Parts: sequence; C-alpha cells; structure tokens
Amino acid sequence: HFHRGHSVEGLRDALAQCGMTSTVHANISEALQAAMNDKQDSSPAILLTGSLYLVGEALALLESSSQDVLFEKM
Repeated sequence: HFHRGHSVEGLRDALAQCGMTSTVHANISEALQAAMNDKQDSSPAILLTGSLYLVGEALALLESSSQDVLFEKM
C-alpha cells in the first residue's frame, strides 16, 4: 500500500525548514477567509494542499465571492 498523504505536522515542519509560516484551519471556508484577511504578507498567492475535492471546494467558494472583495482583501 502506497501512502501519499502527509500529516499536518509534517507539512508544517517542512514549510518551517524552508522559512515559511503556515496556519491550520478547521475547514476550507475558514482557511480562505483567514488567508484573504492576512495583512502581514503582500503576496497574493495562497498555497492550498489537499485532495482535488478540497481544491474544487475552494474554487467554488472563490468563484461565488465577489471578485472586487477578493482582490481588495488580498
């Protein structure tokens, strides 16, 4: 059996070794909202890890949001 997933702790530690910070949230909606509200980093990029289902859910949430609001917060 091939194990493809990584633990949250393992991903957090790998990012820390690269000098990056990370935050864990209970669900994708909460995570996207926090990422868009984060004013510490001026980068518009958001790294999303997980399944294709999770990415699809994130895209649906982003598409349902007002583009003006999204880009103002990013």
